[in-house]
Amino acid sequence: MDVRAIQTALFNARYPVAIDGNLGPQTYGALFGFVGRAGKTPLTVALGAAADKHFANAGLVTTLRMRHALAQWAVETRGYTRMEEDLDYSAGRLIEVWPKRFPNLAAAMP
Repeated sequence: MDVRAIQTALFNARYPVAIDGNLGPQTYGALFGFVGRAGKTPLTVALGAAADKHFANAGLVTTLRMRHALAQWAVETRGYTRMEEDLDYSAGRLIEVWPKRFPNLAAAMP
């Protein structure tokens, strides 16, 4: 993975990152902000710190894996702006998603 190229692209997009070739919390945070189009926010900074601590152990060390993860999470978090589950499910969808908790329509309706 060409970290300097990533940092240069982030820097050119006006993200304050050092172009030092090392992935770290600052670069990860900028990636979250860039991919999610959220910019630098307290959430993207916190996610950057968490990524620095956990990405390697989770196997997120290649460009392809990181791209896939960042893109998927950007969709799920509305561009890294929301971190809580929506939970606006229909009763039918509750049964599909959590069949052990909601085994039938009567259990899912409330």
